[in-house]
Amino acid sequence: MIQKHLLDEGSARANRGKNAGVTVQEQGKMARTTVARLGGFTFLFYISASIVGTNLFARITKGDGIAAKLANIAAHRPQMGLALYLHCSLSSRH
Repeated sequence: MIQKHLLDEGSARANRGKNAGVTVQEQGKMARTTVARLGGFTFLFYISASIVGTNLFARITKGDGIAAKLANIAAHRPQMGLALYLHCSLSSRH
């Protein structure tokens, strides 16, 4: 069966699938909500990653005196690398 393209006020309508009967203009609104959800997730991820990086760095550099702090950093090299990566990737460059 051949389906005809329907025109409604100058905008084409989808005939089948998830967007059946939805105009192209209404599809733009769905894309906007998707972008808003992605932006919200990215913002929350940014906040949580910065909190994790800050706590990780504070735990690694804990110690009495400079020698104890440096020994603690040397003992936790991979964690310090992750903390440094998080700091560099999340810091603002204004």
